[in-house]
Amino acid sequence: MRILLLGNYNEVFLDDLNTNTHVVFHFPNRSDKEILEIIPSIDIVVVRSPHIISDEMIKSAAQLKWILRAGSGTDNISPLYKERGIELFCFPENSRSVAELVLGMILSLYRSLNMAHLSMGRGEWMKNQLIGREVFGKTIGIIGYGNIGQILGDLSNGLGMKVIVTDHSSHKSQKREALERVKATVLNLESLLGTADIVVLTVPLTSSTHHIINGQTLGMMKSDALLINVGRGGLVDTAALYNNLKNRLLGGAGLDTHEQEPTSTHPIFELPSVIASPHIGAQTQEAKNRIGTMILLKVKEITELQTKNETKSII
Repeated sequence: MRILLLGNYNEVFLDDLNTNTHVVFHFPNRSDKEILEIIPSIDIVVVRSPHIISDEMIKSAAQLKWILRAGSGTDNISPLYKERGIELFCFPENSRSVAELVLGMILSLYRSLNMAHLSMGRGEWMKNQLIGREVFGKTIGIIGYGNIGQILGDLSNGLGMKVIVTDHSSHKSQKREALERVKATVLNLESLLGTADIVVLTVPLTSSTHHIINGQTLGMMKSDALLINVGRGGLVDTAALYNNLKNRLLGGAGLDTHEQEPTSTHPIFELPSVIASPHIGAQTQEAKNRIGTMILLKVKEITELQTKNETKSII
């Protein structure tokens, strides 16, 4: 098999893949021109952000049969793969890492940890000024109850939070079970925004969810609410969010995804009520190990199936 790896992967995964009888091409950083030159001869593409598989790449990929997505979001993959009969497999084994980052952001914002750390560096003792809040008893509103949302719901419930959800497919049996497990209430978007102390975005970016958080929907939220975005940057109108935070119309925001990535400097990052990170939700050793293991198993499965089919055709 000729395999194209797009993105960063740990050394164990790379070593295991290279020990098999595969020809592996690895592009840790985006290099679309070079990828276009090599992709016509590729059987399998393994991709993770920030790489994209463009329309042009799919059209040029004469031999491509499988795309393995290290993660769950597919907005970086051209939908043309469906027309070409290419199979897509997603590996959302990073979901717990993302959910834990959400909790980290919430706790950091509620306890002003950034401000506390910076004040200590300045030699200040702000013990009486930094009065925080507990998460116990708060209502967390999760927009999008997929893999990440469900793990976040479980963790939040364990911390004594009430879980409310907006999800267009909450009627599906697996999601119903996950909702019942934490006694979650399903609400429409407007009701969730007006009720939640913390709003978390884990929904995919589509034409219908682009800027789902904008000037109008921000106005529906409580003035002391937190907004956490670990979905995609395009879910939030950053300019509108900055305006609300600057004017103290919102309690705070945690932003791991951004409208432009890599993002340039933005005044929103200078606000004390904001904690931002460079899309690191999935960047844990454990997530990388789990994803690597699952992808290796899938490559093995594909190789064995291909060998079996070739043997049958010879016979």
